[in-house]
Amino acid sequence: MWEEMQRRNVNLSEYLSGNFAKETRGSEVELKASNMLLSRRYTSMVDLDIVQKLSAIASGLNTAPLVRFARDVRPNDLKHSNVILIGSAETNPWIQMFEAPMNFILRKNQDSTTYTIENRKPATGEPASWSSDPVSQLHTVYCKVTYLPNSAGEGNVLLLEGTSMAGTDCAWEFLSNGTQMNQFLRRAEQSVRHIPHFEVLLRTSNLGGDASTNSVVAWRILP
Repeated sequence: MWEEMQRRNVNLSEYLSGNFAKETRGSEVELKASNMLLSRRYTSMVDLDIVQKLSAIASGLNTAPLVRFARDVRPNDLKHSNVILIGSAETNPWIQMFEAPMNFILRKNQDSTTYTIENRKPATGEPASWSSDPVSQLHTVYCKVTYLPNSAGEGNVLLLEGTSMAGTDCAWEFLSNGTQMNQFLRRAEQSVRHIPHFEVLLRTSNLGGDASTNSVVAWRILP
């Protein structure tokens, strides 16, 4: 919300140092509202629902997940553990820490409020990018599920990204649907018994904040 109000994106180094807060601009009312946003903690019902379901899965495996607010996380927390990050690089800058090996990158233009999914190395027939306009009558949103090793190679990282709440919901629906996951793995010519590191981009429609039926747009199998 701070980024939307200030019409600028915050990168991970700024997020860690907190220096971005010193560059708040606007009228007195806007400055007060921006500073208030930085002093409070916000999350969406979609994120909470995903955390609740993940906690239930962990409980069934006799383990207890450690739930952390993004501002309380430090880089070392993500280097040696199995981690799940929910959101986009806009709402959860920690995702930027894992973007180097990715092919599909979600970025938001704060002036136009349009999301662009950059396709770094397009395969045959793929466009260089996809766009999601929040005011479009098509209500098209995108989500991405990425599964890759952590930086120390001692665990794995799962990223659930979306261009909106409906997009994040789309990522979870895909991941939690065993039939759809197996169909994707077969389509990608991968064994359903051993899940490889991958990233998959999906498209859905925003129906009042919820995701309708999704479809796979593109994917990559990661090393």
